[in-house]
Amino acid sequence: MSDELVGGENEPAQTSSQSPQSVTSNPQKKKRGKVPRPFNSKTSPRSIKAALRRREALQLRIQSYSYRDIAKHLKVSHGQIELDIKRAMAELTIEPATQLWKLQMARLDELAATHYANAVEGDIVTGSFCYGLLSFRAGSRASSTRTTGRSLI
Repeated sequence: MSDELVGGENEPAQTSSQSPQSVTSNPQKKKRGKVPRPFNSKTSPRSIKAALRRREALQLRIQSYSYRDIAKHLKVSHGQIELDIKRAMAELTIEPATQLWKLQMARLDELAATHYANAVEGDIVTGSFCYGLLSFRAGSRASSTRTTGRSLI
């Protein structure tokens, strides 16, 4: 049946298994290979919608909703919600430890600077406090160098 001839008297004969495009040349023939698609972009409407869904799913999960309840609310499958929450957790921006360490050391320096004048004037309690801060800071720097093999500053 697929080898039946199709066509009229004035038309070129072709088998029904052949498509009309394969007989005639198509000037707009698509190139093979990877074609950029609009939904592959991080800023495409599809990607933005998925990011918003992941954010909402994570917010609902934080509020102790079950995966099934979140899936019903967002009208997607249970498995998609599990993936969305997993991806949302991976996308969270967490401050790196080195930045946190620098911030903490700056706070300690500021605290020591505010009490340093009284310690120099002979206030024993303030002097002891400043000594403790400076010792802690020196120990923190030494321990960070020992564990990583390099200074964090």
